[in-house]
Amino acid sequence: MTEPLTTRRLVALRKVTRVVADALRTTLLEHLGTLAPLLHPDAVLGEFLESDPQAGRGVRDGEKGVQVRLLRLNPAPAGGSPHAAAKPAFLPAMAGGRSKQVNREIQDLYASIASSKLYGLSPQLVPPIQITGSGIELLPFEYDHVIKTPQGTKTVSVTSPLKWVVYYAGFPPARLRELLGDRNRSSHALQSFVLHSLIMRAATSPSTGIGEFLEALRFPAAACELPEFGDLPLTVISTAVSTFRPPDSLILESTEISGRNAFEEVIQTDALLSLHDPLKHELLWLVEDTAPELLEPGEDVKPEPPAPPPPAETRKTAARPRAKR
Repeated sequence: MTEPLTTRRLVALRKVTRVVADALRTTLLEHLGTLAPLLHPDAVLGEFLESDPQAGRGVRDGEKGVQVRLLRLNPAPAGGSPHAAAKPAFLPAMAGGRSKQVNREIQDLYASIASSKLYGLSPQLVPPIQITGSGIELLPFEYDHVIKTPQGTKTVSVTSPLKWVVYYAGFPPARLRELLGDRNRSSHALQSFVLHSLIMRAATSPSTGIGEFLEALRFPAAACELPEFGDLPLTVISTAVSTFRPPDSLILESTEISGRNAFEEVIQTDALLSLHDPLKHELLWLVEDTAPELLEPGEDVKPEPPAPPPPAETRKTAARPRAKR
């Protein structure tokens, strides 16, 4: 029987959640450190990035050491200037047969997002276009939750501690929020945010293989859209362990005690205790198909129970094919 969720139990779950979140975040950072060369814009954009001959001129002190690259819309013609005007096609990022697909996806996404009322940018990119992000950073995923109260409504900022927004250094979601709220914002800065977000999404998409690799490590990546950012996809990495948001009454009680309109989801201990090993099950399915008599009576070779549906704001990534039974 499930124990009722009281304030006391909520405090205990929060302690466990933070310990688990710290451990998983450390592991994820190690994985991302190993994958960093493959997530670098140079790896994503390939021959469509080149060194900026003006790099270092007029750069603020806080930006020293940042490698500035120029995004070409097309490869430079043989014997021609690398800064020559280009045709309106860009970002055939990955080498190989999937580069055209990557190009088409990012081009379509950029044109759609840039021309939306929220962003108000030109869908056409005009060179030179600077790409400055290279380091990988992450922050816990946050979203707003509206609670009905006798006085009306209360908006609480909720953190999912086992989900992280992954972005290039210098392009955190908070800065994008500031730009969208600034009527005097720089269109160049906003364009840069959109491009860097799309490059990160391309880097972790299934078409690059990195998405499948992260999923195999139990850290699946997905594109996530938040209402405040419109159709711009953020790259969110989650884990095999899920968290949940308690009833609104407990959230209200917690915010009243803390004095802050903020709350953290807590870990689902049942899900933690029932973790499955996908590799183990795939191999057991193969044994059952080949020589079922070798399995011990009662050996569990059933598929893993389906995962709970993702939040409405999260898009599903393509599932990795499983071995057929």
